[in-house]
Amino acid sequence: MEIEEMKSYLMNTITEVDEILKDNKKWLNYFNGYADNILKTKETKEQLSKSFRKYKPFTYHTIINDLEKYVNCLYVDVRYWGQNVAKIKVNQDKIVTISTKGYEERNKEYFGCEKKLDNATWSGKDAREFRNIFRKFDNEPEEYKKKVRQNIHNTNKEHGVQDLLFSEFVKASSKDKLLCGIQPVTFADYFLAMKTPLKASSEKIFLAAKDGAKGGGIDILARTSGGKLTVIEVKDENINREPLGKVLSQATAYAVSITYLLRNSISADKWYKIFGYKRPLTKTPLTIRVCSAMPLKKDGSCEKFKSFKLNYGNDILEYHWIYFKEQDGALLNIDSDLNKKQYDN
Repeated sequence: MEIEEMKSYLMNTITEVDEILKDNKKWLNYFNGYADNILKTKETKEQLSKSFRKYKPFTYHTIINDLEKYVNCLYVDVRYWGQNVAKIKVNQDKIVTISTKGYEERNKEYFGCEKKLDNATWSGKDAREFRNIFRKFDNEPEEYKKKVRQNIHNTNKEHGVQDLLFSEFVKASSKDKLLCGIQPVTFADYFLAMKTPLKASSEKIFLAAKDGAKGGGIDILARTSGGKLTVIEVKDENINREPLGKVLSQATAYAVSITYLLRNSISADKWYKIFGYKRPLTKTPLTIRVCSAMPLKKDGSCEKFKSFKLNYGNDILEYHWIYFKEQDGALLNIDSDLNKKQYDN
């Protein structure tokens, strides 16, 4: 797809999504309630978050549904290689427990973990044995882990790739970071899995239920150089049936919904705060970055473009790309224009 054709295609996406969001504004009420409940409990969640140790080799994620639904406790998804392997609960008395319900079959199939936990104490013997199983798995021969990764990737590779990128982006030091100037948006010290009122695929975009309650989530919501909010759509393959333009269209749909939320919701200031901004939201045009994250093609090629900007009302969507090389569950290289300053207007 030529660049001018891509711009036209993405402008059509912007117009289409804007109309979808305007046609049924019940979803705004739903997200207003979300913001109110999340911020009311922010201090509580942060205190609960500090009440337990985050052990390696896991990553820890908060799901925005859980933040809103559970007021006096904190639920945290525990992930390994991008797969949910358990859920932690911290109650109002700061008692920390872990459960593997719903994950046990997959834990056994992928990682050989037969340990079942039902609200086991996080600091207790059973939870410690559970963690040790994954530590031991981390030290298995690379050839064995390669086979396991291939099995996971065949069923849910995209989550594995997302977790690899999360783990890379969250690094604080630039010394060994493959892409500097990027940090995932967090809440109460965990990655924030931000949902939207939309369902977006490479083929169709629509409002999920009348109130948007069952919308899709943004793969990675980050802040990049200059503090710009950045919507990243991750793909585990770079194939002709899902080309760059369609990937950017999905990311555009989610970026428009975030921009609309920040411009038309009575809880706009609250969402801005949830996204990590301390300064107040103003009428100054917002710039939301829209980014694809895709592997190189099998022949090592990729479709790069000179970054450009499209207007959405008085605000701006700014387009970027990330390409990465992944092998056997490890990122070998990341190339991106996110830190470059020249744009095609």
